[in-house]
Amino acid sequence: MSEQPPTDTPREVMLPEEAAALFRAHKRTAIRWVKEGGLEGFQTPGGHWRIYADSVEAALSEGLQLRTIPTS
Repeated sequence: MSEQPPTDTPREVMLPEEAAALFRAHKRTAIRWVKEGGLEGFQTPGGHWRIYADSVEAALSEGLQLRTIPTS
């Protein structure tokens, strides 16, 4: 989990609600998944969560479901 978004190359981000909807899960589950390393994302200085869209797309293209993504 990154504490801040990288500044070198901008990456598209999604709200937890948007990412969770793609997996048919609750937004808290998507946030937990970022915390556990299943998806890449970060918390803004204001405390809001953002999830990198390419991380979600990769998980979807591999046919993974939120409940089955392995954590380290």
